[in-house]
Amino acid sequence: MRFILKRVIYLLLLVSVLSVPVLMLNSQWRDSVSRAVGDLFKHVRQMPRQLLSDDEKLENKDGQRSLSPLAIQLEEAMRRFHAEGGQISSFNRIFQCGAPRSWVQRTYDDASRTMDQQREGLRVTLVTGDKLEDLAGSLTYWFDRQGRVERITFQGVTGNPAKLVSFAHRSQKMVARGCERDAIFVRDGKNGPLHLLHISRRYEVTLELNQPGSSLSSASSDVLEGG
Repeated sequence: MRFILKRVIYLLLLVSVLSVPVLMLNSQWRDSVSRAVGDLFKHVRQMPRQLLSDDEKLENKDGQRSLSPLAIQLEEAMRRFHAEGGQISSFNRIFQCGAPRSWVQRTYDDASRTMDQQREGLRVTLVTGDKLEDLAGSLTYWFDRQGRVERITFQGVTGNPAKLVSFAHRSQKMVARGCERDAIFVRDGKNGPLHLLHISRRYEVTLELNQPGSSLSSASSDVLEGG
């Protein structure tokens, strides 16, 4: 787009320089040049939006940030995952808000106790398999006072986010949120954003899920704001 505009500006300057002596000699030529310049400006104003660069498309007509190329790519990958019969049941079992502490302890042998300012949790090492769409990283279950999972946080990597994005969309009702470079998926609740999935261009993953009525942690809120 900038290349085209530069060429248009050069053309206008050239027309101006050449037309000065002509305008002094012939009034008919002056009118012709004026019409030509007016038509040229009209065509410039009507240049199609398709010529805009990605940086110039970051905001849509409502002033909201558009989806990043990565988010658009992942949504297409999710649709292919659906079409090919991809299953998300294993992720549904892992990411269970409301599950009792006893289930976590039975499921994971390496669970270690952790604390934040408000709740106690169990942190485990998660490796879901050896396929590209599997996950590997650190998974933490946070419990409420009744000993049930109130929040789940995961930080790790994947080789293909299609299955995770499918899980976020189909099971957790998360939708893509405007972001400049990375991909962010969010579900809103009564008290603001409830779930967050952040995927970087290197397929580094940050996921937080909460029980209904809760809200995002301050760390995930910072990720959302910084996205």
